[in-house]
Amino acid sequence: MGVFDESKCDCCVCPMQCVLEQLIGREDILLYTTVSVKGVATITGVTNFIVSTTVGDFPIHQLTLVQLTDSIN
Repeated sequence: MGVFDESKCDCCVCPMQCVLEQLIGREDILLYTTVSVKGVATITGVTNFIVSTTVGDFPIHQLTLVQLTDSIN
């Protein structure tokens, strides 16, 4: 897996964390989790497999989709 060879995690969580880090500060993110749609949020931080947003903090492994709302139109 390249840069993720030495990671604690051997699945999709590390690549997702890298993507989420690039989205910090965006105000047009829709988060979908294994439980529900969390609504439009701003990602405020990503640390230790946790994404912090304006609608709460979530373990990255519970995210099923991260969508930019401007891509819906």
